[in-house]
Amino acid sequence: MKMSGKQVLWVLLALLGVATISLLILSCANTGRHASSHSLLVAEGSRAAQVQGGGSGIGESAVSMDPFYHTMYCVAASRYGEVRGRLPESPEDVKPYLFVQPRLKLDKWQMDEDQLAIAATLRESGGSTRAAEVTLYRRGTAAWDKFMEGGKRLMLSSLREFREKGLQPDYTEEDIMQGRWSNYIWDNRRAHSRDAADYEQLIWSLDLAKVLGWGALHFKSANGRFPANPQELIDFLGPVNEEAWIAPATGKAVWFVAEYDGENVSYTPSPDLKHFELIVPLFGAGAEKRGLPRGPQWGADNGYYPGLYFRYTDEMMLVYP
Repeated sequence: MKMSGKQVLWVLLALLGVATISLLILSCANTGRHASSHSLLVAEGSRAAQVQGGGSGIGESAVSMDPFYHTMYCVAASRYGEVRGRLPESPEDVKPYLFVQPRLKLDKWQMDEDQLAIAATLRESGGSTRAAEVTLYRRGTAAWDKFMEGGKRLMLSSLREFREKGLQPDYTEEDIMQGRWSNYIWDNRRAHSRDAADYEQLIWSLDLAKVLGWGALHFKSANGRFPANPQELIDFLGPVNEEAWIAPATGKAVWFVAEYDGENVSYTPSPDLKHFELIVPLFGAGAEKRGLPRGPQWGADNGYYPGLYFRYTDEMMLVYP
């Protein structure tokens, strides 16, 4: 049976047990395993609870925002590295990449040649704490190459599992080793971009969608419903960094509008506040793509409308991006 790119993507997610996330994660201290976007970003359970560290002023907390904020720092540092070709030397460097200011005290922000460690002590939703550390690597360095070797081994292992299940993906072991096929998230995003400027806008839009969408999921874990309006969501997440909301493609700041207009963000909850729709503009990014390396393809099923926008519902945010 021949597999489409979309089928390959969803099988990969099922086999690896993770959602694609824009982090170069090597290890999380005291866990001994790779962390998924679910374990980092989405509080388990749908019961109403109060949030600690959030800006809602609702009261005492049973759900901690610390893992979310730690991930925000890592996502911002990763995008900084992709755009600037080097890693940020301090948390202050990534402020223009943080859409809201994380309410989290970091234990470590340590540069070591071509890698960066970001560590914090995180409060868990049950009241316990754990140490978390993420290591990022600069693209094109020996440390990066070593990190990517591990990723290629995972891709090869997945390919063997596909074949054992009778599936026939349209790529080979050689394609993986030579870099002609990759399911690595940064490679995949580059392949959907025309050039460096297009790429910067694409990842800006996707990261904004992630922060807002995952933030809304946290809000529901805390309050038993989704935010009634954008301001309630922003108040919950924390202080806005205005410079981060300037779209790379236009040089103009975006904000929320009641109806999507192609230039700003729309957040639309359902009347019963049990669901939402989120749309973030792309300003033309992704309309053309370089196409290499080959890999899982984005499409409407993944919330991606090339050149137009990312559109996500609450159900889609649980598994993608």
